[in-house]
Amino acid sequence: MLRLALTVLIAVILAPPLLAQPCEQLINISRKERKVLKEYIRFCESKGFLKADTGIIMLHLRIDPLGQTEWYIGVSYKDYYTERKPPIGWSTVLGKPILWYNDLFLPNDPKLTNEEQTCLAQVVGTRVNKRPPPPQPRPILDIHGQPMFYKNGQPMMTSGRTIYGGGSGVDMHIIFKKDGSVSKLISV
Repeated sequence: MLRLALTVLIAVILAPPLLAQPCEQLINISRKERKVLKEYIRFCESKGFLKADTGIIMLHLRIDPLGQTEWYIGVSYKDYYTERKPPIGWSTVLGKPILWYNDLFLPNDPKLTNEEQTCLAQVVGTRVNKRPPPPQPRPILDIHGQPMFYKNGQPMMTSGRTIYGGGSGVDMHIIFKKDGSVSKLISV
């Protein structure tokens, strides 16, 4: 009986951290960074974004050649995070989830594993819209409704397009300068 009690006690103590481990990739942020993120969130809310528990913040972190930290930050309402490389972590500020990425774009980035997708789905919750799967390829038709062909005889095909946002007026480039100042540039 004592052995059973010890086994249950050990399971209760050790199991939660083991089960929660994949989702505990929180980023520790400084007071200054937290202040900048709060200002950004309030700016987005003033423009009509991030309201009613919708949207997530996607933050791309990099170091410029001068050694200054740069953030490329924007709001997303779609589940694009499932198509990108895995974030290095996530955090929340004012209740808004922030996904952190280690650079703007890198070729051949790994896709999210099923475990990471499950974890991110828990972090993001219902704040983003799930997009339907891409449509099946179909032939491109000419003005008479007939399929068009390449010179080699292959039919011209299309499967629709995906628009990746940007230019919303709330995308921002933030530079933490070496002298301690912060520079903010808003995209147009």
